[in-house]
Amino acid sequence: MIREAQGAVAIMKRQPNTVSHLEELGIHDEGLRQLQELVAQEIESIYASNEKV
Repeated sequence: MIREAQGAVAIMKRQPNTVSHLEELGIHDEGLRQLQELVAQEIESIYASNEKV
């Protein structure tokens, strides 16, 4: 699903880092941090596959 939403990648890069902001406020959400990491890995794989083309 994320792979198909490549237009969303540009939007996501402009968004503030929600997890970091929440942590600055003292809100620590391990599940959200893990989700952020998975999304970052997916974005990196999209860019890596586009560079090979």
